[in-house]
Amino acid sequence: MVNRTPALALCAAWIVAWWSSYTTVGPRLKAYGLKQLGSAADYFFTYLGPELLILLFGLVVLPVLYYFLIRRLRVWLQVLVVPALLGGFIYLAYFDVVKIARAAEHLCTTEAGMHIYKTVEAEGFYGVIDIDPWLKRGFKWVEISDGPKKYLRGSMKDGRVFVEPVMTLISSYEYAFEPIEVWKSHFERNREVVRHRESREVLGEIIYFHIYRGWADRRAEFGLTFIPPICWDGPPPKRGGGKAIWSDELISSTIYPVGQ
Repeated sequence: MVNRTPALALCAAWIVAWWSSYTTVGPRLKAYGLKQLGSAADYFFTYLGPELLILLFGLVVLPVLYYFLIRRLRVWLQVLVVPALLGGFIYLAYFDVVKIARAAEHLCTTEAGMHIYKTVEAEGFYGVIDIDPWLKRGFKWVEISDGPKKYLRGSMKDGRVFVEPVMTLISSYEYAFEPIEVWKSHFERNREVVRHRESREVLGEIIYFHIYRGWADRRAEFGLTFIPPICWDGPPPKRGGGKAIWSDELISSTIYPVGQ
Protein backbone atom coordinates (compact mmCIF):
# COMPACT_ATOMS: atom_id res chain seq x y z
CA MET A 1 0.00 0.00 0.00
CA VAL A 2 1.35 3.40 -0.96
CA ASN A 3 1.95 5.71 1.96
CA ARG A 4 0.81 9.09 0.72
CA THR A 5 0.66 11.04 3.95
CA PRO A 6 4.35 12.06 4.39
CA ALA A 7 4.70 13.37 0.84
CA LEU A 8 1.37 15.20 0.96
CA ALA A 9 2.28 16.73 4.32
CA LEU A 10 5.66 17.76 2.93
CA CYS A 11 4.00 19.51 -0.01
CA ALA A 12 1.67 21.40 2.32
CA ALA A 13 4.51 22.31 4.70
CA TRP A 14 6.64 23.53 1.80
CA ILE A 15 3.93 25.84 0.51
CA VAL A 16 3.16 27.30 3.94
CA ALA A 17 6.82 27.74 4.87
CA TRP A 18 7.76 29.39 1.61
CA TRP A 19 4.80 31.73 1.58
CA SER A 20 5.78 32.94 5.04
CA SER A 21 9.55 33.24 4.55
CA TYR A 22 10.37 33.72 0.86
CA THR A 23 10.61 37.52 1.13
CA THR A 24 13.66 37.15 3.38
CA VAL A 25 15.10 33.81 2.31
CA GLY A 26 14.77 34.50 -1.43
CA PRO A 27 16.94 37.63 -1.52
CA ARG A 28 19.60 35.86 0.54
CA LEU A 29 19.65 32.96 -1.89
CA LYS A 30 19.87 35.40 -4.77
CA ALA A 31 22.76 37.28 -3.17
CA TYR A 32 24.58 34.02 -2.51
CA GLY A 33 24.09 32.83 -6.09
CA LEU A 34 25.28 36.11 -7.60
CA LYS A 35 28.33 36.04 -5.36
CA GLN A 36 29.24 32.64 -6.78
CA LEU A 37 29.04 34.08 -10.30
CA GLY A 38 31.57 36.78 -9.48
CA SER A 39 31.94 39.43 -12.19
CA ALA A 40 29.61 37.48 -14.50
CA ALA A 41 26.74 38.46 -12.17
CA ASP A 42 26.65 41.85 -13.93
CA TYR A 43 25.37 40.03 -17.01
CA PHE A 44 22.85 37.73 -15.28
CA PHE A 45 19.30 38.65 -16.40
CA THR A 46 16.14 36.71 -15.55
CA TYR A 47 12.58 37.23 -14.39
CA LEU A 48 12.78 34.02 -12.39
CA GLY A 49 14.46 35.15 -9.20
CA PRO A 50 14.80 32.48 -6.49
CA GLU A 51 11.83 34.01 -4.67
CA LEU A 52 9.54 33.26 -7.60
CA LEU A 53 11.24 30.10 -8.78
CA ILE A 54 11.09 28.24 -5.49
CA LEU A 55 7.58 29.49 -4.83
CA LEU A 56 6.52 28.02 -8.19
CA PHE A 57 8.22 24.78 -7.25
CA GLY A 58 6.17 24.54 -4.07
CA LEU A 59 2.87 25.61 -5.61
CA VAL A 60 3.00 23.82 -8.95
CA VAL A 61 5.91 21.46 -9.53
CA LEU A 62 5.95 19.71 -6.15
CA PRO A 63 2.22 18.79 -6.16
CA VAL A 64 2.53 17.41 -9.70
CA LEU A 65 5.62 15.41 -8.79
CA TYR A 66 3.84 14.20 -5.68
CA TYR A 67 0.96 12.80 -7.70
CA PHE A 68 3.10 11.06 -10.32
CA LEU A 69 6.22 10.10 -8.39
CA ILE A 70 6.77 11.01 -4.75
CA ARG A 71 3.73 9.29 -3.27
CA ARG A 72 4.92 5.97 -4.73
CA LEU A 73 8.24 6.05 -2.90
CA ARG A 74 9.21 4.84 0.55
CA VAL A 75 9.12 7.46 3.31
CA TRP A 76 12.90 7.92 3.55
CA LEU A 77 13.15 8.31 -0.23
CA GLN A 78 10.36 10.85 -0.17
CA VAL A 79 12.37 12.97 2.26
CA LEU A 80 15.52 12.77 0.11
CA VAL A 81 13.99 13.18 -3.31
CA VAL A 82 12.33 16.57 -2.73
CA PRO A 83 15.54 18.62 -2.21
CA ALA A 84 17.16 16.69 -5.06
CA LEU A 85 14.27 17.57 -7.36
CA LEU A 86 14.41 21.20 -6.23
CA GLY A 87 18.10 21.33 -7.07
CA GLY A 88 17.39 19.84 -10.48
CA PHE A 89 14.55 22.30 -11.06
CA ILE A 90 16.78 25.28 -10.26
CA TYR A 91 19.58 23.85 -12.42
CA LEU A 92 17.29 23.46 -15.43
CA ALA A 93 15.90 26.98 -15.04
CA TYR A 94 19.23 28.72 -14.49
CA PHE A 95 21.79 26.66 -16.41
CA ASP A 96 21.55 28.57 -19.67
CA VAL A 97 21.11 31.92 -17.88
CA VAL A 98 24.47 31.39 -16.18
CA LYS A 99 25.99 30.23 -19.46
CA ILE A 100 24.65 33.34 -21.22
CA ALA A 101 26.02 35.59 -18.45
CA ARG A 102 29.52 34.14 -18.75
CA ALA A 103 29.49 34.38 -22.54
CA ALA A 104 28.16 37.95 -22.33
CA GLU A 105 30.95 38.94 -19.97
CA HIS A 106 33.51 37.73 -22.50
CA LEU A 107 31.84 39.44 -25.48
CA CYS A 108 31.13 42.71 -23.69
CA THR A 109 34.65 43.08 -22.33
CA THR A 110 36.63 41.89 -25.37
CA GLU A 111 34.58 42.90 -28.43
CA ALA A 112 32.07 45.56 -27.44
CA GLY A 113 33.01 49.24 -27.53
CA MET A 114 34.36 51.80 -29.96
CA HIS A 115 37.58 50.89 -31.74
CA ILE A 116 39.50 53.46 -33.77
CA TYR A 117 42.11 52.11 -36.20
CA LYS A 118 42.87 55.11 -38.40
CA THR A 119 41.98 58.79 -38.82
CA VAL A 120 41.73 60.72 -42.08
CA GLU A 121 40.93 64.16 -43.42
CA ALA A 122 38.16 64.49 -46.01
CA GLU A 123 36.06 67.17 -47.65
CA GLY A 124 32.93 65.12 -47.07
CA PHE A 125 31.52 61.65 -46.51
CA TYR A 126 28.42 59.53 -47.13
CA GLY A 127 25.93 57.63 -45.00
CA VAL A 128 24.40 59.77 -42.25
CA ILE A 129 20.77 60.92 -41.98
CA ASP A 130 21.11 64.55 -40.83
CA ILE A 131 23.25 66.76 -43.05
CA ASP A 132 23.23 70.11 -41.24
CA PRO A 133 25.35 69.34 -38.13
CA TRP A 134 28.22 68.00 -40.23
CA LEU A 135 28.31 70.93 -42.60
CA LYS A 136 28.45 73.26 -39.60
CA ARG A 137 31.48 71.32 -38.36
CA GLY A 138 33.40 72.27 -41.48
CA PHE A 139 32.76 69.57 -44.11
CA LYS A 140 32.27 70.91 -47.65
CA TRP A 141 29.56 68.37 -48.43
CA VAL A 142 27.68 65.46 -46.91
CA GLU A 143 25.99 62.80 -49.02
CA ILE A 144 22.98 60.76 -47.96
CA SER A 145 20.72 58.09 -49.44
CA ASP A 146 17.36 59.04 -50.90
CA GLY A 147 16.19 55.55 -51.84
CA PRO A 148 17.63 52.71 -53.95
CA LYS A 149 20.45 54.16 -56.04
CA LYS A 150 19.24 57.69 -55.31
CA TYR A 151 21.40 60.19 -53.46
CA LEU A 152 21.36 63.72 -52.10
CA ARG A 153 24.35 65.98 -51.54
CA GLY A 154 24.22 68.79 -49.06
CA SER A 155 26.58 71.77 -49.05
CA MET A 156 26.76 75.33 -47.74
CA LYS A 157 25.95 78.16 -50.15
CA ASP A 158 25.74 81.78 -49.00
CA GLY A 159 25.60 80.59 -45.39
CA ARG A 160 22.64 78.29 -45.99
CA VAL A 161 22.38 74.53 -46.45
CA PHE A 162 21.69 73.61 -50.05
CA VAL A 163 20.62 70.04 -50.91
CA GLU A 164 20.52 68.66 -54.43
CA PRO A 165 19.90 65.22 -55.95
CA VAL A 166 22.95 63.54 -57.51
CA MET A 167 23.43 60.45 -59.65
CA THR A 168 26.75 59.30 -58.21
CA LEU A 169 28.67 59.67 -54.97
CA ILE A 170 31.98 61.49 -54.76
CA SER A 171 32.75 60.64 -51.12
CA SER A 172 35.67 58.33 -50.46
CA TYR A 173 34.45 57.44 -46.95
CA GLU A 174 31.14 56.27 -45.57
CA TYR A 175 29.35 55.51 -42.34
CA ALA A 176 27.34 52.25 -42.37
CA PHE A 177 25.24 50.17 -39.99
CA GLU A 178 25.88 46.53 -40.83
CA PRO A 179 23.21 43.79 -40.76
CA ILE A 180 22.45 42.49 -37.27
CA GLU A 181 23.86 39.08 -36.39
CA VAL A 182 21.86 36.79 -34.09
CA TRP A 183 23.91 34.20 -32.21
CA LYS A 184 22.06 31.12 -30.91
CA SER A 185 19.04 33.31 -29.96
CA HIS A 186 20.98 34.56 -26.91
CA PHE A 187 22.87 37.50 -28.41
CA GLU A 188 22.35 40.12 -31.07
CA ARG A 189 25.55 41.65 -32.39
CA ASN A 190 25.34 45.18 -33.77
CA ARG A 191 28.15 46.83 -35.71
CA GLU A 192 28.54 50.38 -37.02
CA VAL A 193 31.57 51.23 -39.14
CA VAL A 194 33.33 54.10 -40.85
CA ARG A 195 35.23 52.77 -43.87
CA HIS A 196 36.69 53.57 -47.27
CA ARG A 197 33.94 53.04 -49.84
CA GLU A 198 36.11 51.28 -52.43
CA SER A 199 38.82 49.43 -50.49
CA ARG A 200 36.44 48.68 -47.55
CA GLU A 201 39.26 49.51 -45.16
CA VAL A 202 37.70 50.09 -41.73
CA LEU A 203 38.75 53.30 -39.99
CA GLY A 204 36.71 52.66 -36.85
CA GLU A 205 33.78 50.67 -35.53
CA ILE A 206 31.26 50.46 -32.71
CA ILE A 207 30.23 46.98 -31.58
CA TYR A 208 27.52 46.33 -29.04
CA PHE A 209 25.40 43.37 -27.96
CA HIS A 210 21.80 42.76 -26.93
CA ILE A 211 21.65 40.08 -24.22
CA TYR A 212 18.60 37.81 -24.32
CA ARG A 213 17.08 35.54 -21.68
CA GLY A 214 17.21 31.81 -21.09
CA TRP A 215 14.60 29.25 -22.13
CA ALA A 216 12.65 29.29 -18.86
CA ASP A 217 12.19 33.06 -18.97
CA ARG A 218 10.97 32.94 -22.54
CA ARG A 219 8.26 30.48 -21.51
CA ALA A 220 7.22 32.26 -18.34
CA GLU A 221 6.81 35.89 -19.32
CA PHE A 222 3.51 36.39 -17.44
CA GLY A 223 2.69 39.28 -19.77
CA LEU A 224 5.87 41.18 -18.92
CA THR A 225 7.75 43.13 -21.56
CA PHE A 226 11.46 42.34 -21.66
CA ILE A 227 13.83 44.88 -23.23
CA PRO A 228 17.15 43.14 -23.84
CA PRO A 229 19.94 44.96 -22.03
CA ILE A 230 22.74 46.32 -24.22
CA CYS A 231 26.44 46.40 -23.48
CA TRP A 232 28.64 48.96 -25.22
CA ASP A 233 31.76 48.59 -23.11
CA GLY A 234 31.77 46.17 -20.19
CA PRO A 235 28.49 45.50 -18.32
CA PRO A 236 25.21 47.12 -19.45
CA PRO A 237 24.80 50.70 -18.16
CA LYS A 238 22.21 49.59 -15.58
CA ARG A 239 24.93 47.39 -14.06
CA GLY A 240 27.59 50.11 -14.01
CA GLY A 241 29.05 49.63 -17.51
CA GLY A 242 29.83 52.13 -20.23
CA LYS A 243 27.05 54.31 -21.58
CA ALA A 244 25.74 54.31 -25.14
CA ILE A 245 28.21 55.22 -27.88
CA TRP A 246 26.54 57.06 -30.76
CA SER A 247 27.42 57.20 -34.44
CA ASP A 248 28.44 60.89 -34.38
CA GLU A 249 31.16 60.05 -31.86
CA LEU A 250 32.50 57.36 -34.18
CA ILE A 251 32.46 59.63 -37.23
CA SER A 252 34.03 62.55 -35.32
CA SER A 253 36.81 60.25 -34.11
CA THR A 254 37.75 58.97 -37.58
CA ILE A 255 37.02 61.66 -40.20
CA TYR A 256 38.14 65.29 -39.79
CA PRO A 257 37.26 68.15 -42.14
CA VAL A 258 40.19 69.13 -44.36
CA GLY A 259 42.31 71.80 -42.76
CA GLN A 260 40.95 71.39 -39.22
